[in-house]
Amino acid sequence: MEIGPRFLNEKLPNQYTKHAVDPKNLYYCDGTTYFQGLLIAVAGIIVHFATVEACISASTDLDGRSAPTSNATRTTNVYLTGDCIDVKCQAIGDTLYGSNVWDYDGTYYFPDYYVKTGYSGLDPNLPVCNTSTSRGTGADIVAKAQTQDGIVYSWGGGDNSGPTDGICCSPSGYNDTNVVGYDCSGLTKYSLFQAKGMSLAHYTCDQFNDNRGQKVAFDSIEIGDFIFYGTDDDQCNEHVAIFAGDGMMVEAREHGVPVGTHAVRTGHSPYVIRF
Repeated sequence: MEIGPRFLNEKLPNQYTKHAVDPKNLYYCDGTTYFQGLLIAVAGIIVHFATVEACISASTDLDGRSAPTSNATRTTNVYLTGDCIDVKCQAIGDTLYGSNVWDYDGTYYFPDYYVKTGYSGLDPNLPVCNTSTSRGTGADIVAKAQTQDGIVYSWGGGDNSGPTDGICCSPSGYNDTNVVGYDCSGLTKYSLFQAKGMSLAHYTCDQFNDNRGQKVAFDSIEIGDFIFYGTDDDQCNEHVAIFAGDGMMVEAREHGVPVGTHAVRTGHSPYVIRF
């Protein structure tokens, strides 16, 4: 399902755009103009909120590691319980304490399990480290998708962080604006981001044509590859699922069928996409 951009165009009423005194000619006692003062104030607010958002508390005493791996060189007690960690980005690495997400402060990596980001996976408010897209396997993509088993189908639902409200309306006329769940490309979007830190568009053919993916003949399919269905030339415009091995795929199939693992159906594209 493709979700288009939304634009907001508003014009202030005349009473807010006409002034008896031109603000450009107003000065504060320190010599700054009205607009200079306004810019300074806005900049201060931005800096304040950026600082607050970057400060994430350590839930225990933390050792720093030289890489997002369990056997990397460790430096003990880089942060103590409650210390503020200025997280620069997050990386996908070895699974430790049930999570493959690591937080990086510019010098050391820390298991996300012990950093209070408020998310069980990647935090959508933090950038993904450039080095993390090479990590994560096809099996990791499948595993992330299968953590969502049982969640309902919702047209337009799902993003990098998990299930969301859907939209109106599906080709069958469903209005899912108040239904929290996934559609097919929402599930693949979530699974790849959580496994490898790669953000996809929320539309099947955009995922099929993403230049970060490798187009592979279906006969050479591997676990984690994306399988596409459709009536267009690429056979991608109707559905996408994730190959789970042994003739099975994980998918958000259709209304009335929750996220789950089902047998691969015929009629798919002759190519899969491997990320």
